Amino acid sequence: GHGGGSPGLASAGKPDTPLVERACFGLKGLFSRLPTAASSTIAGAMTELSVGIPTEVESETRVAMVPLTLPSLTGAGLRVVLAKGAGARAGHPDLRYQEKGAVLGTEDEAWSCDIVLRIRALGDGTSKLGAGQTLVGLCGALFAPPALAEVAGQGTTVFALELLPRITRAQNMDVLSSQATVAGYGAVLLAAAALPKLFPMLTTAAGTLAPA
Repeated sequence: GHGGGSPGLASAGKPDTPLVERACFGLKGLFSRLPTAASSTIAGAMTELSVGIPTEVESETRVAMVPLTLPSLTGAGLRVVLAKGAGARAGHPDLRYQEKGAVLGTEDEAWSCDIVLRIRALGDGTSKLGAGQTLVGLCGALFAPPALAEVAGQGTTVFALELLPRITRAQNMDVLSSQATVAGYGAVLLAAAALPKLFPMLTTAAGTLAPA
């Protein structure tokens, strides 16, 4: 876990924990606790579901799912469709996804899945969604109500993960504090590069440098 046990969204140089763990949390544990008949029924339904991972907007370098946790979905019977190159900017080539059971597809094929996972959920591509589909990601629901209303008007169910309540039971679904932690570290590095001084106090043979 990162950021006090709260996993982050995956990216190059960012916590390697995927958004999809929040979308389909605890499937195996759920099945193990259900009666055999109910478990079989749910497992059968899961085999008919598909999960799509389309490409992010150009400015986004994270990806909604990393290869490491693909087995948590494929093992539950879900079919995962990755748009070709969707994980490249986060440092995850297509081959790694294929090795873990994902199917490579086009953007349209990823957007046509039953469940669509995307970091920047709203924006380009959402016009391809329709009734019966589910969109999971960061929606900026409080800042883009028209876009959210448009998707809802298409009959799509939307889960805005940034609106999940901060309770103990939902800690592993956190998408805010974990990313704030990463951004904080990044901010310090940027500041250190821009500042014409050294951060720490250094005592050298030539003398002592005061901290910035």
